[in-house]
Amino acid sequence: MGEGDFKDASGCVCLAMVFVCWITHLPPMQGNWPPIGDAWSFPATAATLVEQEYGGSMLIERQNLTGRQSHGGFTLVELMVVVAVIAILAIVAAPSMSELVSANRLNGAAGELTSAIQVARSEAIRRNARVTICPSTNGTTCANSGTWTRWIVHGFDNGATPPADEVIRDDTPTGNVQISGPAAGIVFRPSGIIDTQTTVTACLPVTRPAKNKQVVTVMISGIVSSEAQPGGGACP
Repeated sequence: MGEGDFKDASGCVCLAMVFVCWITHLPPMQGNWPPIGDAWSFPATAATLVEQEYGGSMLIERQNLTGRQSHGGFTLVELMVVVAVIAILAIVAAPSMSELVSANRLNGAAGELTSAIQVARSEAIRRNARVTICPSTNGTTCANSGTWTRWIVHGFDNGATPPADEVIRDDTPTGNVQISGPAAGIVFRPSGIIDTQTTVTACLPVTRPAKNKQVVTVMISGIVSSEAQPGGGACP
């Protein structure tokens, strides 16, 4: 929670206290209206009618209906205090909740990318053939673009007759997460290695969290790692 959140919360607390003080010093209501939370008084004639209708067994009802009964309830001041506290909690919690949702989206996108890259590597080793993970616009072929609005994992199946290039996996990022990576994709050799180390970045154009980028690094050996980095609220 940043310094601005505490200032906003302090201001709301002060306003709530002023409002409560103002409410408590209001003059009492005029007329025969009962206070908030109290019950209306019942005339004794109502109890008499009940007794006449149902007989002496309604003595308890007559005693309960006679005079004014006071039941538990909330006064206006108590109600306004509760509303003020709820409003303060909402103001303080809303930024933190938004930050948590954005962080979860980034972690989810980075997890999907890591999983797809690991699948590409394992399939290259299993098939003893080159397997590529690359951006795509149609889910079947690679697109020469640095913006990965969609990506596929594809490679040759040497066990098929005749051998054919097939799509192994097709993924699309959720929410407004932006993915950027090499335009030509990442090609794994049959040994599970790549030619040069490369990165794929998942990013959200937000200032919270401050580390609004998840950088997925693929080393030459094929090992994948992920790291959160600050982007200043902007995406590449």
